[in-house]
Amino acid sequence: MEEILESVGVCTRREGDALYLDCMDIKCTVIPRGPAEKMRSSVMLLGSMLSRCGSVTIACPGGCTIGKRPIDLHIRVLEEMGAKIRMEHGMLSASCKTLRGVDFTFEKSSVGATENALLAAAGAVGTTVLRNCAREPEIVCLCRFLKSMGICIQGEGSDVICVSGSVC
Repeated sequence: MEEILESVGVCTRREGDALYLDCMDIKCTVIPRGPAEKMRSSVMLLGSMLSRCGSVTIACPGGCTIGKRPIDLHIRVLEEMGAKIRMEHGMLSASCKTLRGVDFTFEKSSVGATENALLAAAGAVGTTVLRNCAREPEIVCLCRFLKSMGICIQGEGSDVICVSGSVC
């Protein structure tokens, strides 16, 4: 992931066990095919890059030892928020002038899709209500992190999470 982030202009610095990221000068929204295809979590950049930059192009994620897992829930929630997403030659291209808050119900609980939706909602205009959310500890931690950055979130730890895309 560090290699992917550096490729789009994020400055990284390590101090002991800590990794510091400076995302002020993101210069590129095309994520290289090689690193993205090696790790499933590269799909997490869809929501955050889309809400911040208005577009992102990324290879379909790979590298999952569990086996093939679809990303349809990730795509569906972002499309509901206003993104236009198309797939060509194994690459996902997403664009949106402004993501907007929605009331969205996941047809099945998904940690990754919930995380992606939270990251997108943090930069969206208006309020997003996410239903049938995953309730794993990493979702609670992400909500707490976003709250520490000033994003208004209610319901972390439950299956309904409400996100106001504006700073509290």
